[in-house]
Amino acid sequence: VDAVRNKLTSRQTRLIFVIVRCIILSLIAFVSTIVFGFIAFYYVRYGTHMYILYSAWSLDMCLNSVCLYLNFAFASNMYDRGCMCCHRRCQHLMEYCAARQIVYEHVRSVEMEMQAHGDVGMSPQSGN
Repeated sequence: VDAVRNKLTSRQTRLIFVIVRCIILSLIAFVSTIVFGFIAFYYVRYGTHMYILYSAWSLDMCLNSVCLYLNFAFASNMYDRGCMCCHRRCQHLMEYCAARQIVYEHVRSVEMEMQAHGDVGMSPQSGN
């Protein structure tokens, strides 16, 4: 799988880069909104101070705006400074998953081709 991962084209690697960036930023925005939802639920349920709710809402909106901004190509330098450590790990994982899928599909196509030609009886389990 590592040999296939190292042979991904530059287009495939770039596509994986963009996908990983979108996943990371969307996940950050999603988690911040979920946390705000819990704070809002707590406010409705227990009547905490209103400034906590407004502060959480402001923080959520700012975080979501920053995540949206960082999705654009012109903000790549800022994204690299803030998210590249996490991004490298996620990209490595996505490249591994893509390579594993390529290997799986190749093995599957070879098996289908062997079945089409009737070479199935040549397996070691059949004793031939």
